[in-house]
Amino acid sequence: MLFDRSLENADRLVCGANAEDYHFSGLDMARDVPEAAYRDFAKIPEGGVSPRNMKRGTVEVSARDRSFSEQVPLENAAARIRQLLGAMLAAVRGSAAAAEAE
Repeated sequence: MLFDRSLENADRLVCGANAEDYHFSGLDMARDVPEAAYRDFAKIPEGGVSPRNMKRGTVEVSARDRSFSEQVPLENAAARIRQLLGAMLAAVRGSAAAAEAE
C-alpha cells in the first residue's frame, strides 16, 4: 500500500472504519500498517484552495518538491489528481521492477 510521506511514523491517527459515521482511533502506521510504502504524492499546497482561488475556479496541483505544478479547473481537479497519482504509481512500479531485475 502506498501512503503519502507525511504519514511516515505517524501515530494516534483516526481513520475511517468502512461504515458511515464509524471511525477507528489510535492508528499507528508502523504498528498497524507495517507493509506501507511512502512516497511524495501530488498535493494541493497551503493556500491552494482559498476564496481567491475559488473565485478564479482553479486549484494548484503540485508535487511537494515542486517538480511540477499546474493550475487545474476545479471541475477537473479530482480527475487530474487521479491521473497524476496513476502516473506516479506506474513510475514507482517500474522502478521496483527494474530493481528486482538487477
